[in-house]
Amino acid sequence: MHLFRIIIFLLSAMTSIALQAQTITQLYGNFLKKHGAEKVQLSNLILKTAYQEEAIDTLLQFKGSSLSELQQFATHYVAAESYLREEHYPEALKAAEEALSHSSPNIPANLLADCHFSLSTIEVRLGNNGKGAMHAQKAYELDVTSANPQRISSSLNNLACIYLNMGHAQEAADIINKAIEIEKKLHRDDILAIRYGVASEIYIKQGKTAQALNFARKAYQLNLKTNNKAKLAVRLSQMAEPLIQEGKLTEARDSLLHAVTILLGTNSNYSLSVCYRQLGDIEAHSNNISKAKEYYYRALTICKLLGNRQVEKSVRYGLWKILREQQPSEALQHLEAYTQIADSFYHQQSTQNLAYFKSKFDDNQLKQENQLQRQQKKILLIAGTILFLLLILLLLAMWRTIKLHKAEAAIIREIQRDNDSLGHDPAALTTADTEFLNLVTDNIYQQMRKGTPDVDSLASQLCMTPSTLLRRIRAVTGQTTIGFIQQTRINYAKRLLREEQPHSIGQIAHKCGFDDAAHFSRVFKAATGQSPTQYMRHPVS
Repeated sequence: MHLFRIIIFLLSAMTSIALQAQTITQLYGNFLKKHGAEKVQLSNLILKTAYQEEAIDTLLQFKGSSLSELQQFATHYVAAESYLREEHYPEALKAAEEALSHSSPNIPANLLADCHFSLSTIEVRLGNNGKGAMHAQKAYELDVTSANPQRISSSLNNLACIYLNMGHAQEAADIINKAIEIEKKLHRDDILAIRYGVASEIYIKQGKTAQALNFARKAYQLNLKTNNKAKLAVRLSQMAEPLIQEGKLTEARDSLLHAVTILLGTNSNYSLSVCYRQLGDIEAHSNNISKAKEYYYRALTICKLLGNRQVEKSVRYGLWKILREQQPSEALQHLEAYTQIADSFYHQQSTQNLAYFKSKFDDNQLKQENQLQRQQKKILLIAGTILFLLLILLLLAMWRTIKLHKAEAAIIREIQRDNDSLGHDPAALTTADTEFLNLVTDNIYQQMRKGTPDVDSLASQLCMTPSTLLRRIRAVTGQTTIGFIQQTRINYAKRLLREEQPHSIGQIAHKCGFDDAAHFSRVFKAATGQSPTQYMRHPVS
């Protein structure tokens, strides 16, 4: 009998050791299948493992044969964090949402804020910026109540990243600068490096390459002190982006190849996909098509594995650009995939706009939160008014987004269709043809001064039907009316970009009849293969 007890004890100990040797996600998979006391035991083991791995600050252990709301929340949240570190985003999303389903007044505010923070990161990685913004705002509001500068800095950094993804670069810059000031006072070099890295990405979006490179180099120098190789690789990638924009391709390539060498020895697949995408861009700029294709496909493989649609969208577009002439069939497949991803992002635009207004950063409002709570009637009135205005803005944003998407899609189709006939031979034109084209061009310029040129208005000004105008323009130039209008706008933009008197990209976009600089930049790049900034520095005919 004594021997039998010893055997039972040894088997139990071996089972316990085997369980502890498993990863948190493996334990979580077993946890989901168990019930009663076994489920409680696995939960405690998951939480203990997370504490040992420093994933949570406090060791949470529970007794009893059933799970409390706090225990369920903590277990699902810890699993979500583990999936997130392993870059398994769909599984992380499911676990984090399950954690929130067990939220209650007994859940500590900091733990609830951490869960919202993780959800914001997961949603953004999956391309759902609107949902990410809402979770980031909730995390920020919870952290503000704690008055903990470290948590506030982290939430500000997260908000800045999401604002950047949503296209609000100036707001993102304001927010990240607040986070940088906090970190300078806290003297945490490793965290300050992260803030500098985000600032670098924000200033790239604003076209401020010198400031972006300066921030990236500051971050790199700080990470050298901590010898965190994975972070050093990220900084090298961030340094490469402004170098690419400034045409310093050799320096950028060297920086990225060093980063890739580091990342191949880590689990940072997201950063690795970004580096491969950047290397593909460099080789495409250098007209090294085979090498660019190789790097793009490496990035694409990782994107599919991670479900990272944001980077995949850029990779698909890059593959379409380099393959459209020599391998049109394969290029078309990438264009279709790019369009599908872009369409899904356009459908999210209304959600993103609503999230933007809801998560608008306002220090004064947050500081007066307690006073506002005592004025419930006033808040209800204000909230009702704001919601009504948001609804109007949302409807306007949806209408504008749909209109812009259709216009861009039509423009890209016309650019492709007219790729072989982007100009006309003046020597082959009759006097009547020349006068007709001059008249059409003059009217397009008149429309550009007032807004966006369109076919119906142009036909009306020329006393023609749109179909008659199309036949006449096609007979003279071989192009469609839309194609000729677009060519005229792009040619005028080129001329403005080459002028000695400097213009901002926004001014040029306005002069050429584009609603905003971002729309103009996309259309100009589709037509010329260069961004307006690149063309301004190195014009290519």
